[in-house]
Amino acid sequence: MVHMNSDQADVRDFLASIIDSSDDAILSKDMNGIILSWNAGAEQLYGYTADEIIGKHISTIAPPDRIDEMPEIMSRLAKGERIRHYETVRRRKDGTLVHVSLTVSPVMNSNGQVIAASAIARDITARKESEKEKNRLLNELSNALAQKNVLLQEVYHRVKNNLQVISSLLELRSRSLPSMSQDTAAAFKDTIARIRAMALVHEKLYKTGTLDELDLNVYLHSLAQQLFKSYAADGRIELRITGEPCHLPISKAIPLGLIFSELITNSLKYAYPSGNGLIEINIQGENKLTRVRISDNGSGIPFPVDFETAESFGFRIVKLLSKQIHAEIVHQRLNKGTSFTIDFPSSPAQEEFP
Repeated sequence: MVHMNSDQADVRDFLASIIDSSDDAILSKDMNGIILSWNAGAEQLYGYTADEIIGKHISTIAPPDRIDEMPEIMSRLAKGERIRHYETVRRRKDGTLVHVSLTVSPVMNSNGQVIAASAIARDITARKESEKEKNRLLNELSNALAQKNVLLQEVYHRVKNNLQVISSLLELRSRSLPSMSQDTAAAFKDTIARIRAMALVHEKLYKTGTLDELDLNVYLHSLAQQLFKSYAADGRIELRITGEPCHLPISKAIPLGLIFSELITNSLKYAYPSGNGLIEINIQGENKLTRVRISDNGSGIPFPVDFETAESFGFRIVKLLSKQIHAEIVHQRLNKGTSFTIDFPSSPAQEEFP
């Protein structure tokens, strides 16, 4: 028999008092899984009193689908391994289930032999229920976003189709008026080009995966091809697009699409009254600013016309849309040709509608 002095007994009683007063469930079991000790926290968590549970097998508090965990845990303990924060489910006396986080440690004798195990269990049911609710809400949000994307795709598709119908009706109407003036015919043609530029934005948005950004490089290639065909410039005027990849937020896609359409159209209509030419578009991103430069090597804007004061319908559209999206446009006369530099914020901004 091992005798303890009074100091050792006091330490033992002190430690036993700490264990018994702990809110966590603390228990011990022998290597056969028989429960040896059971504190007040275990009584509170599992519903069994110490008298009811001591001497019974630890599987008493395991639900049927968790019985297989016991041999694995005991096997690891026998090797001297400590199991930390093992999350599982246990069954209370009343049959209800509780989620617990277990830390199970081997108890060794003076020879280093594992003779028992101690376990600390903490109730994590509230956390698990919170995680379950969080996952449910995330799934609902994911489903809602998926439905939103489907709806947006349908909206873009329908708007694109409706704009194409409108442009086709205008084109048919213009053909049915053979006696209209040259200015009226040009107005019809320009209006159709503007409508098609807007339709192209919705077509590109419909085909993108994110549905809220437009690939500017891809859009400008498609827009230019569309305008070149409309103004019979294919093979006569070369298009060159250089610079960095750029994506437009949806709030800027249509206004900028119309601005680019106007400026490219202006070059196609007036810069090359005869002969070949080149239209260059360069795209650069600088911090939170995107810069697009559209230039041609044509005849240039004739004097005394000035972009800032010009009252042509096309230039008025460009200036109005620029103000709406907080863009700055600078016109420059070149030795041969003209250029427009458009600076606009890369991130979405509060729009100002006139």
